Amino acid sequence: NRCIEYLGTDLAARWLTAFLGTCTVLVVGLFGREIGGARVGGLAAILMAVSPMNVYHSQHARVYSMFCFAVLLAMLFGWRLLRQQRWRDLLWFAVFSWLAAAAPDYAALPVAMMWLIVWISKPSSIWPKGLCTAIGLAMALLPIAYCLKIDLQVPEVSFAKSLFHLEDWAYTYYCLVGGYTLGPSIDELRSIPLREGMLRMLPS
Repeated sequence: NRCIEYLGTDLAARWLTAFLGTCTVLVVGLFGREIGGARVGGLAAILMAVSPMNVYHSQHARVYSMFCFAVLLAMLFGWRLLRQQRWRDLLWFAVFSWLAAAAPDYAALPVAMMWLIVWISKPSSIWPKGLCTAIGLAMALLPIAYCLKIDLQVPEVSFAKSLFHLEDWAYTYYCLVGGYTLGPSIDELRSIPLREGMLRMLPS
């Protein structure tokens, strides 16, 4: 909304997500290189560049590009901590963990799992500097937790309620594979019966 207000165009609100989506390709390539070498990194970057989900979210003024970018960077520096245990990696691990938490609230799960893996695998990475960093991160997350509490108290009146319940989960993972390129859109699914939605997901 701020971008639209200052620059006067809807397209302006999409530049940041397009930039973050492009940067995510670089992060995935770097992560792949850290794990398996230059060839693995190059292949990982190519697959991310053509990923339907990354292309889709890079075109919309929503928070999901930032979510992928921050979570992947948090995991990258967590991975480096498992190997090198450098103070700067710990610091960047905390910074991008905070940034991921500032994105959708479900970013907390993969980031928390990465912290747990580091804690269990390399306790020397957590104690004592890591523990102090984790406490500082927890304190920095308090405003985000407070904002989340406020957000959950506000009813979503601007979106139509979905006709699906448990079926939503199946469709979510279907979209993760197809990147919203297969079957009807989410807006269409909210206005059609379940049977019709499933039939339209089938190849014609």
